[in-house]
Amino acid sequence: MPVVQGYLQKLEAETAKRRFNNVLQVMQSNGGIMTSAVARDMPIAMVESGPAAGAIGGAQLAGMIGYDNVITYDMGGTTAKTSIVTGGMPESADQYFVEGRPILLPVVDMREIGAGGGSIAWIDDAGALHVGPQSAGAEPGPACYLRGGAEPTVTDANLQLAILDPEYFLGGKMEISPQHGRKAIQRIADYFDLDVAEAALGIIRIVNINMAGLLQSMTVKRGYDPREFVIVAFGGAGPIHAVAIARELNIPTVIVPPFPGVFSAWGMLMADIRHDFGQTYIKPMNEADVPTINRIFRELEARVREIFALENITDKSIVLSYEMDLRYSGQEHTLSVPAPAKLDDASKAELEKSFDGLHLKVYGHNAPEEPKEIVSIKVASFAKVKKPGLETIPSGSKAPTPEARMGKREVYVGDGKYEEFSIFRRDNLLSGNTFSGPTLIEEATATTVVETGQTCSVDPYGNLVIKLNEE
Repeated sequence: MPVVQGYLQKLEAETAKRRFNNVLQVMQSNGGIMTSAVARDMPIAMVESGPAAGAIGGAQLAGMIGYDNVITYDMGGTTAKTSIVTGGMPESADQYFVEGRPILLPVVDMREIGAGGGSIAWIDDAGALHVGPQSAGAEPGPACYLRGGAEPTVTDANLQLAILDPEYFLGGKMEISPQHGRKAIQRIADYFDLDVAEAALGIIRIVNINMAGLLQSMTVKRGYDPREFVIVAFGGAGPIHAVAIARELNIPTVIVPPFPGVFSAWGMLMADIRHDFGQTYIKPMNEADVPTINRIFRELEARVREIFALENITDKSIVLSYEMDLRYSGQEHTLSVPAPAKLDDASKAELEKSFDGLHLKVYGHNAPEEPKEIVSIKVASFAKVKKPGLETIPSGSKAPTPEARMGKREVYVGDGKYEEFSIFRRDNLLSGNTFSGPTLIEEATATTVVETGQTCSVDPYGNLVIKLNEE
């Protein structure tokens, strides 16, 4: 807290000095924002707030173009993170672990694995190839970065496959060396007696399978059918791997927003002010005292209004929602069930019924005759903020213009075979442009892969909408 307080106070003083007259706001891990004045006293709410902003951005973007069920997929330099959006909002959890330590606050429910552009490929004592969780990070970074790194990474592998263009990395502003990347992967290739390109493809296939397993843990293992979702892919490396992961899980559509490498920053601008409060109340449902529960709801409401008052938010601007964490008696884990603002005896039965239905959906079974137990009572609060509108891009014909076409490149696809990929420059694509894979779409912060048999179209906002099973 002292570190964050000092930092924010300095930031506030400097912005005031520069005549910044708006309220300084800080992203939270629950997907909302808070003023810096509140953040100074609740710095723990900022943990993992950057990835949470990406999840909010994915939810907002997909909702704007007509999708409610979304898997957000954020792959950067060290990790890949995913979250689930249903009904237009990311799912949340009541705790998050950082280096094994639990943070007992509502957070956007995200899962991650050590799979990013800097993830290192290595061979264990039994001779098996792994990718991550060790990462070369930004310093020294992948071997191809020419910063002293010598370990083979996912970025080195994508460069050897010719998915990445060494002449247009970071929009041509950063020099990278295919030769240094090749030398790093050569050790993997020699161990397995493979060509360097085949070893690079093996690295990519392993990381794709690992990430598909991550997405599966967020969908299939929770009772969701991935075929009913779309992927919003972002981060510097996300658009390279998204269609391969979607193909693995039979997800029909992948959306890549403009400037995917900095998409989480846009997501932060789409977040509303949010505060969550809860109170432990462990009691069998049939013994729960309705007046006591309603009193706790009112006390939590008062805390909400008090903190919003510090942010100069009026009561009429606040939207409240109510939940109760329930479980079957004897269980350890709970599920959150929406509750009415004012409980009565009849609504207790409705809560039990809702819990049974949710338990069946999440775990594949339930026990309606078993007694239920209340664990906690919660109030979530929102205050809408003005959000930037999405700008449209110029319209064009179905065929991309010659300015968007950057030629073709041979990409290694396995078994000694290369496939010719068309290359497009994203900055020159127009709304309505449609083309089929195999294609690579290059921009300063990312490269997007469209495989053979897939179709990509550009929507009015500049999003790449990739359909995997176009007949």
